[in-house]
Amino acid sequence: MKYLTFTFFALVLCIHSLDAAEDQTVEALEKRKQELVEESNRLSEQIRKIYETKEKMREEQKLVDAELEQLKKTKVYKQNLYIKLPIEQAEFHWRFTDRAAYLKGTLDLLIEKPDGSQMRTSIFSDGEFHDGWGAIGYDKPDENKIYFGVASQKPVEVSRSDKLVLHLTLPEDVSGIGPKLTGFLPAGDYTSESSFQIFDPSPGLSADLYASAIRADWSQLWSVEVTEERGWLDEMTPKETEERARKHLVYMLKEEMKINQRILSIDSDDNERKVQKAFDTALNDVIENQLSKPLHQWEGRSNKEIRALYDGLHDKISELNPFGFSKDDFGKDFPAEESIKRFNERKAAVEEQAKRSSEELTEGYKAQIMEILVDIL
Repeated sequence: MKYLTFTFFALVLCIHSLDAAEDQTVEALEKRKQELVEESNRLSEQIRKIYETKEKMREEQKLVDAELEQLKKTKVYKQNLYIKLPIEQAEFHWRFTDRAAYLKGTLDLLIEKPDGSQMRTSIFSDGEFHDGWGAIGYDKPDENKIYFGVASQKPVEVSRSDKLVLHLTLPEDVSGIGPKLTGFLPAGDYTSESSFQIFDPSPGLSADLYASAIRADWSQLWSVEVTEERGWLDEMTPKETEERARKHLVYMLKEEMKINQRILSIDSDDNERKVQKAFDTALNDVIENQLSKPLHQWEGRSNKEIRALYDGLHDKISELNPFGFSKDDFGKDFPAEESIKRFNERKAAVEEQAKRSSEELTEGYKAQIMEILVDIL
């Protein structure tokens, strides 16, 4: 009986101990829970402050960007001017085939400054260019031909916020020809306005910088009366067309190599430098050893066939570039997530290629480039 009583009291004591321990555990858990809640609240407050600070920084950045943009617009540059007449059908190039009739007219330039001041100058009149001005490039008085662009031969002070007003008066129709069209600019008065594109000095660029006004910037385009759907490209022999197209392709590919070098000089790692150097080496080899040769097998093909073969060749080769974009991507404004995804995909592809030796990479690129050019080599 005493044993049973002892056992009973022992069980009761054990149960009380367990209850006490359980109470302590619950109390400890409740306390820990409260600590976690407080810690979570504290972190949430920190995050809120970080977001507030980030938002303030964004607003400050917008103000700084706006101020910088305004400074860029008002910054005064002393540069030569490069102006193409806003002829609607020019397709970037046009030349007048009656130089004398063109220069019988007058071409005047007005530059309006943000402060209201103006600078007026006459570019040509009475059959000749005025001092400090001349035609761009193609000007052959003995052939009575002249290019539709003009350039200053002395630097002029301009800014991006300046407004350019161009006024042309023609006393008679002036015949001309473009790459694909023939026609004439009718007699009359023509006026158009534009702003300047001003090119800042950049590493790797020519020091011959200029302020330009080109077709896309003008408020009014001047329309040519088209007399024939045939231009100077159609006047060239197939051999001349082949030579012109080949030289243009070589020029474009060399320019791409220059751009590549500028990109890599800014921010790149060892893998990127290795892969890009292999690509440029392969491209240069093809330019020097393949595209420098006369392509006699083109004889007998029409101008149209030759131009068709060259269409897209540069784009196709550019797409091989490990840092290039496809022609379908060019100029598109992708969402941030898509841009990051594409960047990471290119970076992963570069890292994968960099596992190969430089010689393997170069030979691989060369084979791909030659495959693209197989129809013209």
